[in-house]
Formats: sequence, C-alpha cells, structure tokens
Amino acid sequence: MAHQLFMNPEDLKYKPEVAQPASRAHYWKFVTGFLMIVVAVFAALWGLARYERLTGEQQIKKLADAMKQIDKEDYAAAVADTAGGKTPKETLQMYISALEKRDFALATQYFAGDAATKEAMSLKDIPVPRLLQIIDDLKKTMNEDAQCDPTGAECSFHYPISVDLRQYPNGIWKLSGI
Repeated sequence: MAHQLFMNPEDLKYKPEVAQPASRAHYWKFVTGFLMIVVAVFAALWGLARYERLTGEQQIKKLADAMKQIDKEDYAAAVADTAGGKTPKETLQMYISALEKRDFALATQYFAGDAATKEAMSLKDIPVPRLLQIIDDLKKTMNEDAQCDPTGAECSFHYPISVDLRQYPNGIWKLSGI
C-alpha cells in the first residue's frame, strides 16, 4: 500500500456514541471521589473538634481538682494558724506590741497568707522615725470602732490608717492589709 498523504475525512468526524460513554464514566468517578473527599474532610474536622472538646473538659476537670486541693490546703493552714487575736482590736494590739518590740517576724505572723510576705518585705527596711509614726497612727486607729461586713468575717478601721482584718475559720482574726 502506498503511503497516504491525506487522512480519510471519516476519521475526523465526531462520533458521540463512542466518546459519550467514556466521558460519563469518568464524570461519575470524579463526582464520587470528590464527594468521598468532602465527607472524609468533614469527618476529620468533626473528630478533631470532639477530641479537642474532650481534652478541654479533662483539662478543666484537672484544674478544678487542683483548685479544690489548694483550697483544702489553705483551709487546713488557716485552721492551724493561731497567731492573732479573738477580736479585730486584739489582733491589732498584738501587731502594735510586736512593732514596738521591733519583733518583725512576730508582727508578720499576724497577717493573713500572702500579705505576711509582703509585710515582711516592707518592714525590713523601714526607718525608725517612720516606724514610730506608724505605731502612733495605729494606736489612734484602735480608738475607733471596727466596721464589719454583714457576715462579720471581715472588718476595717479607717482613721488615720486604714486597717483590714478577716476572720479565719478557727475564729482567729488576721490582718489582711494596712
């Protein structure tokens, strides 16, 4: 056979009966694959959200348990702490007496919790004339009546120095701020 230079015109014609079934099969495979990917992505996102929620709940529970433990320890320490008076004025008088003796370690024991550490730092470097002025002002403060909140668990003196006290669970009064 001789080499044919030109193509047969019949070969160039579009034949829909041949191309259409292959095209439809490819289309449905693509749609099915795409839908499966979308479903897989949504399932993964749902699973991730659920996992994060569960781990978040576990972290919140751990934090709540830790806070309960701290509260128990703080309560036990408060019950065991006996440094202070049976009334706000008695505690203030004990504090003034400790300052007059310059027994700052004892003076800080009349403070509640973290306030004791803060007070110890401030008393450490106080000049004597300033200390004497503070003692004099605290004595004047003791002459007024304490103003207590409705529960009676916190009281304050306001003049000339503001003094705040709170009652511990064992009934002892502690200074919470000056």
